[in-house]
This record gives sequence, C-alpha cells and structure tokens, in this order.
Amino acid sequence: YTLNASGCNDRRLLVDGLATAGPIFLEAGRHTVEARFAAASPAALPVGVTIAAGGGAQQGIDADVTTHDEIGMAPIVNTGPSMGDQAGGDPVAITGLGFFPASSVVVHWGNTSLSGAQISATPTTISFLTPPGTGLVSVTVETPGGLSRALQFVYDGGPPPPIAFTLSNLATVASPTQAAWGPDLRLYVTGLDGAITAYSFDQDYNVTDTQVITAVQALVHKGILGIAFDPYDNAGNFDVYVGHSKIFAAGGGCNFTPPFNYIGKVSKLSSANNFSTVTPVITGLPTSNHDHAVNGMFFDNAGDLFISVGGNTNAGVEVCNFGGIPESPYAGALLKAEISKGASFDGAIAYATCAQPFGCAGPGTAGTVTDQVQGHTHGVVAGADVSVFAAGFRNSYDVVLTTADRIYSLDNGPDLNLGPGSTGPATDGGSPHPAEADELNHVVAGGYYGHPNRNRARAAGQSKQNVYHGASEAPDPGFTQTMMIFESSTNGIDEYRAQTFGGTMRGQLIVQRWNNETKRVKLSSDGTQVVSATNLNVQLAGLDVTAGTGGVLIGADFSAGKLVLAKPNDGGTGGVAVYDVFPWRAPITGTHKFEIGGAGFGNMANTTVTFDGIQATLTDVSSKRIRGFVPARGSAPSKLVDVVVTVGATSRLLSAAFRYLPAAP
Repeated sequence: YTLNASGCNDRRLLVDGLATAGPIFLEAGRHTVEARFAAASPAALPVGVTIAAGGGAQQGIDADVTTHDEIGMAPIVNTGPSMGDQAGGDPVAITGLGFFPASSVVVHWGNTSLSGAQISATPTTISFLTPPGTGLVSVTVETPGGLSRALQFVYDGGPPPPIAFTLSNLATVASPTQAAWGPDLRLYVTGLDGAITAYSFDQDYNVTDTQVITAVQALVHKGILGIAFDPYDNAGNFDVYVGHSKIFAAGGGCNFTPPFNYIGKVSKLSSANNFSTVTPVITGLPTSNHDHAVNGMFFDNAGDLFISVGGNTNAGVEVCNFGGIPESPYAGALLKAEISKGASFDGAIAYATCAQPFGCAGPGTAGTVTDQVQGHTHGVVAGADVSVFAAGFRNSYDVVLTTADRIYSLDNGPDLNLGPGSTGPATDGGSPHPAEADELNHVVAGGYYGHPNRNRARAAGQSKQNVYHGASEAPDPGFTQTMMIFESSTNGIDEYRAQTFGGTMRGQLIVQRWNNETKRVKLSSDGTQVVSATNLNVQLAGLDVTAGTGGVLIGADFSAGKLVLAKPNDGGTGGVAVYDVFPWRAPITGTHKFEIGGAGFGNMANTTVTFDGIQATLTDVSSKRIRGFVPARGSAPSKLVDVVVTVGATSRLLSAAFRYLPAAP
C-alpha cells in the first residue's frame, strides 16, 4: 500500500503513532494511520489523504474508516536538546509540528514552565535558553491542542571529562597507506603493495572478518595512496575507487632513459564481482620520479570525485635530486573529476605539445604525447572531464571534506637540497633551496597555495603560479597563506564528528604526523582560522588517520605494518549515550545502511532511531551499536538533520549530524 498526504504548509504521516516518510514493514493485523497537517492560513487548504494498493492509482479512503479533527492536534516533538550545563543559558531549539498559536505555547522543563517572552515559537521550532538545573529532566510542549511526547534532558554534572584515549593494536597489515569506511560498514585499508584489505568489527573493535582484495597487485603501477567511496552507492552494489601509480618509478634521479610516462590512475573495483576486476576511471595523471603521486581522494555531495595529485618538484624547478621531472598541467593540485556525469564521463586524459595548459586541439588519442620529461611543454587535449579545482600544493597527501562542506588538506613543505624555488617562467632563487614546515590549508575553488607550476602559469591570469611562496610570507591577492604549520612529515587528516567528551572535540580536525604525534585542531566558527592545536595523549604514529564509529581513531602505521586503535575514555553521564553516526550522508532513497555508536543501547524491541523525525528500519541493536537503513524521504533538506535514539522512555539527540543527498547526483 502507498499512502499520500497533500495540502497545507507541512504534513506528517504517522503509522501506529510513529512518523514515517518511506517504506516500512507491518505485521499482519489492524494498524492506525494518522495524517497531520499544519496550515499557516486558510489559503493553504484543502488537504487530502489517498491510498493506492498493489501499485495502482491513488484513490480516496472510505469515510467509514476515517475520522477528522482540525481542533485537537497535539504538538509533535521531533528533536530537542539532550545535554547541557548545570548553569543553564545554553541556546537550544525544539523542532516538530503544531507549535501554535505562538502566544499559547508552553515548554514544560521539569518543574519549570517557559512561555511568552521566554521563548521564540514558530509552527515548527521553539528556541530558548535552558534554565539552570541538575540531573535528568523531562521536557514537553503544550498548546491548546494538547501535550507532546516527552524528551529527556541531562544536566552535565560538571566540566566535560578530560580528553583521553587508550591505544591498542587493531590488526597487522603490510605497508598501510590510507583507510576509508565503505557503504557496507567495513573499513577498507589500502597498501603500497596494491592490496586492499576490508575489515569487519564487532562493537568492541574485535576483528570478526577480513577480506584481502588482490586485483590491483597484478598491475605494474600498483602502489595505492588514495581511496574513496561514492556516497550515492549503497551496500548492495558499490565501487571502491583507488588512486594508484608507482613511486620512484625511474629510480628517483636523472639516470634513466626516457620516456617517463603519465602513469597515475584512478581505478574502481566493483562489489558486483567481488572486486576481482580493475576498471580504469581516470588515466594519464602525472606522477613524480620521487615519492609524490596520486594521493588522497574524496567525493563531494554532488557525486564528483576530488583527487590530490602531488607535485613533480621541490619548489617549482626540476632537478636530478628530485627525479628530474618538470611540473605538468595536473601536477601539484587538487583535481575535480565529474564522475556525476555517469556513463558520459571521460577520464582518458590526452596531452599534446601546446602553448596553453588546457583546451588544446592536438591529437585526440590518449597516449600520443606521454613523456613527462617534456611535461612543461604539454597541454591537455580538450574533452577530459577532469579540471584543476585548486593549485599550489607540493604534496598534499590527505584531504578531507567536512560535514560543514569545507575542504581541508595537509601539504608537505619543501626540503633542503631538493630544488630551488621558482621566481618566474625561467628564473629561480638559487641556493639555499627552500626548506619549510608542513601546512594545513583551507581549500577553496580557484585558490593558489604557493607551490609553483610553470606549465599552468602559461594560462591567462595564472602567472602567479610561476612564483614560490613559503609559509612565512604574507598572503596577497594571488596567494592564500596556510592556516597553520606542522613539523614534517604531517600527512593524515580527518574530521572528528563524535560527541564524546561532552562534545568538546566534535567538528575538530584530527591531524597525524608520520611516526609521531596525533593532534586535534579546533577551528573558528567559519572554519577559516585555527583557534588551537593540541596533542592527544596517544600517538597513532600513522601515515593516515581515520575516525570510526564510537568516537575511535584508527591509524595506518605504515612503518610498523599495522593498524592502531585509539578508543575514547569517555565515562559520559551513564545510561544512554549517542556518539556518532556513520556514514554522515546518504541519498533519500532509503537503501543505505547506517551505524550509530554510543553506550547503554537497548534491544530491537525497545529501541527506535529517527532521522529528522522519520523513523528508520533497524537491523541490529547491541549495547554500543545500532544498525539499520537510513529512512527514505521525498526531498533532501538543505541543512544537516538531527538523529534521535530512543531506548524505552529515554531519548538522546545527535544534533545536525546527518546530511540527506538527492536520490541521484
């Protein structure tokens, strides 16, 4: 059966008292369906509810099985605050439906009632400051239409617990380089040897299953330094995207016989054939004759792939100590590949000898001009759906898209004796060669971050890319300075989304220095400035760092050949606690799996989860994990939505934690 409600400014369908907007399964027997409507004025009328059976046309519902009440609509509370300071004064909001008339809305906060000037009410939102208090209080909303269901609010007993993690070994794996969570909720770990290892864990991060995917290992250019998953893919049919090439492919110096080809690729492996086939997606990417190659990757919310490609030089000028390869059109940049085009996407990059870096009319067959030794004279033949999103990165090993839709990358600074800094199309700063710390950058479209590329500088308006800029220089209109510098070699980056430690770390960046410390970086509210950077009490020592369900951090320890796990020491407030949801985005189709981490969860019988007030179908509940399917809905809201976990009579909120995407890119 398909039910449809239409009319008014907003509407909800409830089945047996629970809001829903997608497919649900019902047991045999009688069920109650309720349609609720909110009208700002009579102009929003009329309203209607229809039903279709077996895929047929929508029809009216028989009058003898319906009732109608446009007066006694009790307010519906979807989400509200779950935790705050005993002193009160925290700005909070309750969202739902039926909060009218505004002058008659009352919030019952334990034994305190808030109304009138103490609150700001619209039909769907009530905003106010929390009163002071202690312990656990019940929160309800009352209007002339009735009383809402109760939410639970916990007053924090004091300052948040100290931020501390416990370190342990998670798994042994050869030369791990990057890690990412797949749509099937497994952790996929890449290796420089071309292996991809998929791990399944229980709620305590004991390994329960391992799959080693070997297809890339059969390639000559098999070293994987980047991995990503398309957020529009679901667990039933998805691809693993990997960036691969070969570092030091010609020995790392000038003692080789050309050609030195464009060997970098992005390929995909499909779950449909158990990842047994490597399918090239993008070919012809540059790779240095050193240790810079096709690095970290991510998909944006539109389904396009971003690829960080390392530079071929130390600071813009090719020298033998760094492999003798010049910069070419796609080197030292964050690239955007329009994968969202689907079958029409063209990732076969072809080059021609050309006076401009892009849009050349030369040979149209990929591979006609391939020698990177002459890369400074090459231009990209028009047609490829790959472009430079931002430029000026010497070697941005890892890059992250945050829930705030901002891009951050780390960049390895130049090293002494590996090449001078470019000062123009044919001039340089000579000796001593630049030697700088590593950088954290907020990456925006069209930005230039200081690593030169004389090839791209040939384009109109891009002469700025002829000039090297160090981390100590002042920014100017053509150059964006780093947000912060780190000791070398700092490579791994991720966003910490868990509200462990009272939410103190939520939204901060986790930054990993190879074989050394792990930092948390707090940003300004607009994400453009670093407020503080603090070492954690543990060192993951990895080349990469990845956040995981339950507020954990996982380090890919390349040097020791293992994965390292850091678990948060969060005692919380006792009882039910919700930390995070993975993934943090998915389409509205209702076909994507999710996993929630926390503590004190119940069982399948007494646990519910809602996304923006819409109930999810659950598949498994344990004391620290909840799994299910993200509920379907008709359209994607523009903002992040709340996730609410209810165990028995206790509800816990994960505010602004999940982004709905359209049904398709």
